[in-house]
Amino acid sequence: MLVSEILSLALVGGASMVPPVLYLVWVRGWEVCRRESLKDLYKALAIGGTFSVLLAIMMSTVFNTLFYGLFRIVIPVPMEMEADLGLLISVVLVAPLVEEPAKLIGLGLMKGKIRELEDGLVYGMATGFGFALTENIIYGWEELLYGGLLSGLALVAFRSALSSFLHASATAVSGLGLSKWVVTGLSGGRATLLNAMPYLGAAIALHATYNSLSSSSILFGPNLAAGILSLMIVPLVYSVLNKIRRMTKDLDRRFPCIEFQ
Repeated sequence: MLVSEILSLALVGGASMVPPVLYLVWVRGWEVCRRESLKDLYKALAIGGTFSVLLAIMMSTVFNTLFYGLFRIVIPVPMEMEADLGLLISVVLVAPLVEEPAKLIGLGLMKGKIRELEDGLVYGMATGFGFALTENIIYGWEELLYGGLLSGLALVAFRSALSSFLHASATAVSGLGLSKWVVTGLSGGRATLLNAMPYLGAAIALHATYNSLSSSSILFGPNLAAGILSLMIVPLVYSVLNKIRRMTKDLDRRFPCIEFQ
């Protein structure tokens, strides 16, 4: 029995790890000029999957308590709605506010590798994939314990197709702000980290929109409106992803390939 459980955990863990690793090979191919090394991209993925996740967990504990307490003071909530309110606050408000800065801070550890504007997009994708990888393992194992192996693998497949790209795209957006700050400094211009904050705000808004759509059943129940809102997740994620891919390629082609000394 123990061997079967260990094998099931290994299968879910492996299913969570393989897609992000393959995704990074695809993302790396977006650049032609001074393409990032896979070693550096996997380092960014590891940072996102460890450092950023741990930072987000620590921050979430504080923020969940703070926001839930404030909501209960400002808005009287019936006892039967408290559980749903707590879940909505955690998913729609706290998760984006906590996870996006945590991923950006992790991406900042790769700042020395950023030399071009598109580098922030590419390393942002890598960091976001790493964060999603760890989340997929956690949620996949949790689903495995409650619903069995097939249910755990199904959840991992769903998250790998949507949540992974959401995390990667959102971090790419904030990463573009980081790279603009870094590249401006390298070219002798004047910029501060505050210049990257609007991009972080956009990443938080993207994440919050995704989580709001995915939580629509809490607000509207299992009806048609909730179903339609949930389906809007697919075009949201892939339209943003496609825009980031096109932007990366355009930025890569915009300037001549001159190696840095």
